[in-house]
Amino acid sequence: MANHIPVYNIWDDHEITNNWAGKNSTSLYPIGNEAADEYLFSQMPSNGLDTDGDTIKYYKINYRGIVDVFMLDTRSYRNSTSGVFLGSVQKQWLKNELFSSTAKFKFLASGTPFTEDCLL
Repeated sequence: MANHIPVYNIWDDHEITNNWAGKNSTSLYPIGNEAADEYLFSQMPSNGLDTDGDTIKYYKINYRGIVDVFMLDTRSYRNSTSGVFLGSVQKQWLKNELFSSTAKFKFLASGTPFTEDCLL
């Protein structure tokens, strides 16, 4: 039954260690990223590689042209001191995709809740 149900993955803080924030915030990132790429993201839609050679963990899912779901990576590019969650490349990608989307419904999916205090 499970092989007939689509499953989409998104980065959260528990793939590496609790509350990790950004690629360089822990020495565990390289091995955690490798495992996530192999087991979580190998079958996900992808936008290619980021500038550090890691698989990009954000992507868009379209359902019948009616719904777009934007799966966001709010961990890899996080900068805790400035409050930035998406990083400049992902933020521009999201803007471009949102403005060019013709879907009637658009959803943002994130492992982190958005509040008025966070800067995307």
